[in-house]
Amino acid sequence: TNHHCIRGALPRIQQEGENLQQDGFYAKEQSSERPFPGMYVDQLMEIKDVTAAVHGAMAAGQTDDERVKLRDQKIEELTKGCQDGFTCRVITLYDGGKYVLHTYKRYNDVRLVMAPDVQITATGWDWDNFTYPRYELDFAFLRAYDETGQPVKSPHFFQWSQKGAEDGEAVFVIGRPGNTDRLLSYSQLEYHRDVRNPGILNLFNELYQAYYQYFRAHPEREAELLSQLLSVANTRKVFAGFHLALNDPYLMAKKKDFEEKLQQRVASDEALKKEYGGLWEKADKAVDSLKLYGNEFRANFILGFGRPAHLKLAQDLVDYAEQMQLPEAQREEAFQDDKLEQTKAALLSEIP
Repeated sequence: TNHHCIRGALPRIQQEGENLQQDGFYAKEQSSERPFPGMYVDQLMEIKDVTAAVHGAMAAGQTDDERVKLRDQKIEELTKGCQDGFTCRVITLYDGGKYVLHTYKRYNDVRLVMAPDVQITATGWDWDNFTYPRYELDFAFLRAYDETGQPVKSPHFFQWSQKGAEDGEAVFVIGRPGNTDRLLSYSQLEYHRDVRNPGILNLFNELYQAYYQYFRAHPEREAELLSQLLSVANTRKVFAGFHLALNDPYLMAKKKDFEEKLQQRVASDEALKKEYGGLWEKADKAVDSLKLYGNEFRANFILGFGRPAHLKLAQDLVDYAEQMQLPEAQREEAFQDDKLEQTKAALLSEIP
C-alpha cells in the first residue's frame, strides 16, 4: 500500500528507542515482521450485479420514502445473505443507477514487512505532492496471515519482477483510483467554485500554517505531529487543485457544452423527456436554495482537521445516534458491526 496510508500507525508498533517514521523499518526475517493491532485487510473475492433486485424492490413503493425503505430492506437482505467467513457490502454506483454486491474475505492478522523512512517517502514534502514525475518512494509492504497463522496464499497477485525497472522506465504503485465528480451538473460545479471550495481552501491554508509553525516549534513531538501536518498539506493541495480547475474557463465551457448537448438529446426523445426532462431545472433550484445557506452549511460542517474538541464530541455523538438508526448495510464503515466496538471506544475517549 502507500506509505502515507500507514504513516500515522507506525508510532503504535515501534519499540522503545525506535522512530519508524524517521528511520523506516525492514524485517530481515519473517519472524521479525511487526504486527499491526486492530488492522485488517479485506480481499475482494466477488462482484455481483444486484441492480435488478434492488430496483425491483423499489418499484413496489408508491412514494419516495417507501422506495427508500424498500431499497434499504433489500440491501440489508442481500448483505445478510453473505456466506460464513465472508463480509458483504452493497456498493451504490451512479447515484443509484447501479448496485453491486461486494464479497470480501477478511484477514485480521496484518504485519509490517518494510516501510521506507519518511524522508524518501515524502521527498519534496508539499511542494512535490501531486506533481509528475514525482521523485519519492510512497509505498510500504505488509503481509496478511490467515486463521492458521500462515501467510495468505492467493492465486491472483501481481508478480514480483526479478530484474526490476530499467533506467528511465516509468514506475507506478498499484492502488485504488480516486473518486471523481464528473456527474455533477454545471450549476453544482458553480456552487463548488463560488461558495463551497473557497472557504474550505482558506481554512486549510490557515490550518497548514498553524500546524507547520507548531511542528517546527516542537521537534520532540515529530512522530506525533508529522503525519497530521502532511495530511493537512495533502488535503489543502487537493482543494487548491479543485479551485484552479473550476476557475479554468475552458474546463467550465466544456462542461457547459456537454450538458447542453445532453439536454438536447433528452428533449428529442419523448420517453426520455418525460422521465428526465425536468431534472436540470430541479437541480438548479436545489443549488439556488443551497447558496442561501452555503456559509452556514460550511460553518456547521466542521472538518475533521479543524474541529474544536467540544464540537467534535457533539457532532460525533449525533453521527453515532443517526447511524445506529440505519440498517447495518447502509451505515458508514466505522459503524458496521465489525468496527462498532472500536468506534465506541474512540468516542468514549473523547469524553473528558
